[in-house]
Amino acid sequence: MSFVVDGAEWKFDDWAADEIVADIEAVLEFVETSRERGEVIYIGEDFQRRAMLDGKDLWSIASRGGDLNLPSEVVQELAAWLGRAPCYLDQESWPDGLDNTIAIDGGPDLDNLDVAWAHHSVRANSPVGCLGLRTSGIHETRSATGLAKIFWVRTEEDRLSFWRNAIILTGDSHASLRRFAPHAYPYIYFHSGALDDANTLGGGYLALRENIRECLGILNDYGRWVFTAPPPPLRPSDPAGPNPNTRPSNQIIQARFRGYGFDVAPENPNVFLDNHCRRAREIKLGERTIYCEWHVKLELHRNRIHLHAPISESGEKLIVAIIREHLPLP
Repeated sequence: MSFVVDGAEWKFDDWAADEIVADIEAVLEFVETSRERGEVIYIGEDFQRRAMLDGKDLWSIASRGGDLNLPSEVVQELAAWLGRAPCYLDQESWPDGLDNTIAIDGGPDLDNLDVAWAHHSVRANSPVGCLGLRTSGIHETRSATGLAKIFWVRTEEDRLSFWRNAIILTGDSHASLRRFAPHAYPYIYFHSGALDDANTLGGGYLALRENIRECLGILNDYGRWVFTAPPPPLRPSDPAGPNPNTRPSNQIIQARFRGYGFDVAPENPNVFLDNHCRRAREIKLGERTIYCEWHVKLELHRNRIHLHAPISESGEKLIVAIIREHLPLP
């Protein structure tokens, strides 16, 4: 599972109409990205019937002529989403101890089955977050059976934090990394077999897991910018360079990565000139063979993550090509 809509937030009394429309449109954008990434969003069985404004349900206020006066395309997107949205109560397996009563951040007990489902799922080590209209971040929830920290998600940043936490929640193992990496690091193109090989690193994956997770987070969040943004900025917040068509030099790329705490460097030219060593660093994307000379040094003398700058064949994503203890040198 991934996300459950917190239906209790869809209570629009005293909200300005333009705020309601903006928040619904933000949810629909989140929903569309989730669909593209194969991340399921569940709703409660009463979501489309519950009172949302002046005692009226969603379709009474959202349809043509309704109180919200939503643009027709927004109504169509809502209908397309909710027409296919699954209900979490239709799942064959329910989390143990499920009941409707839940408290959030030390507040009073509430009747909120949506949040309770996420709470009891997380207590069973199954990553489930709540999709909120205005709430985001981590909040502590309490039921009769105990406590759990639940992610409310609204933005892309919230989403990435949720999936990166899912790796830890489900054991922080090599298996959990492989399972959730496509969601936790969606702006990285992982070449076939690269994540599998993380378990062959010297000293084992578990000894390096925190460093690897942090590294993948930086590569996902900033890697494309590091390799493509015109110089001289070393951070995205720095003033832009004078020539938008200039590519960053190797020195600029290395300095940018150093600013994020990682030693990333290209191979020496003699590595490319050695056929055996060059081929060890080559991968194929479609019909194209690329030489992945850039590498992250996880340790001083061993354990490397070999990279290539974004290209069209990778969907303009940074490429994580090879993860190995070492590759041959001349």
